[in-house]
Amino acid sequence: MQEETGTMTYRFTTGWAHVVVGLGITLIIIGVLLAVLVGVAPVPWTGHQLGTVEKISAAVTVLAAGVALGGSLIALGQLMLAFLNVRENLERLTHRLAGEDDVPCFYCGEAIKADAALCRYCRSDLKRPTAADRLLTPR
Repeated sequence: MQEETGTMTYRFTTGWAHVVVGLGITLIIIGVLLAVLVGVAPVPWTGHQLGTVEKISAAVTVLAAGVALGGSLIALGQLMLAFLNVRENLERLTHRLAGEDDVPCFYCGEAIKADAALCRYCRSDLKRPTAADRLLTPR
């Protein structure tokens, strides 16, 4: 039950990270479209006609704001995903190492049964006599 809760929380959080990235992309697209609109269309809320320099500077400002906000959200979402992947990998490793039945093979490190005589991955003999066994064995 604990693993299901962790997985659900992970999926929920990664979902929000993807939403943040999508929102950043949307803000960049809106910034580009607004910059084009400000640069091309007349500005109705001003009392006078804007010159070319004012239109270009307004368009560049709108574009820069959209790219800055959108880029920040994309970076934040990607950082969230990176940290979540690290957390998920650590949780998987912890669950794998916490398994009472499995121990790492002395030679290859793969998870095997604690009472195995032969590693199923590297085929190493795990029941070789140790120095203590040789000392305690009667001659």
